[in-house]
Amino acid sequence: MSKRRIRIDRIAMISESTRTARDGFHSAAKAFLLNEIDLAITFAKVTISTIDPAKSDREGELAEHALQGALRSTANVQLTSHGQEQIFEKIQQLDSLVPHLAARLPMATTRRIKRCLGDFKKWARRQV
Repeated sequence: MSKRRIRIDRIAMISESTRTARDGFHSAAKAFLLNEIDLAITFAKVTISTIDPAKSDREGELAEHALQGALRSTANVQLTSHGQEQIFEKIQQLDSLVPHLAARLPMATTRRIKRCLGDFKKWARRQV
């Protein structure tokens, strides 16, 4: 086998390895994003169901924090059409909780959650 052929084979192997690593990274980033949105949904549900106003406020802030964390991670995610559907489904689920959150949380917190949801919708539409 010639030196040229060996170099070509090495380049092909490195290229495939890079592609595999990149695909794994994007898959992990998408999983992180979905988990953060799930976390925001969970905190939102706890906010709605909690009787104690102080705990409700704290859980609402945690929902906002999880949603903002997910939004920050969008720079590292490339969605397929299936991934886009998953994100929209989760966002719609959280969006349906907003009226209930508005009744329990300070207006500023609710407004920030709504803004994050709007940013998510815009981002997800641009992905595919």
